[in-house]
Order: sequence, then C-alpha cells, then structure tokens
Amino acid sequence: MSADSRPLPVRIINPRVPWWIKIPSDALAVTALIFLAINPDNFLPMALGMLGLAAVILYGTALVTHVRESLS
Repeated sequence: MSADSRPLPVRIINPRVPWWIKIPSDALAVTALIFLAINPDNFLPMALGMLGLAAVILYGTALVTHVRESLS
C-alpha cells in the first residue's frame, strides 16, 4: 500500500487515472467551456451536464483506483 505523498491540491487537479480516461473527460470539459463561450444563455444546462459527466468519469475512476490500491 503506497500512500500518495503529493499535496492535496495537486491530487485534486491531477488525479492518477489512465490516459484513456483523462483525455475524453478533458475533451468533454473543453467542449462544455466552448459552448459556454459561444452562448451561455442557451448552452448552460448542456454545459453543466457535460462538466458533471466529465467529473464523474474522472474522479469516479480515481476513487475506484484508490480503493483498489488500498485493499491490495
């Protein structure tokens, strides 16, 4: 069991997840920000949904990875 010795803000901003999880979630987040820059009034619900989905994918994977490492 290896404890992550990085500071908390670094662990939040850059969780240790595989690249094939990080790239699609980052793409969702960037797309949501682009939609907000285009027209925030019309695209706000869709952008919030996309950001929520990206957060669930990224941090859910980080949580599962952490739990698996803790149990082994």
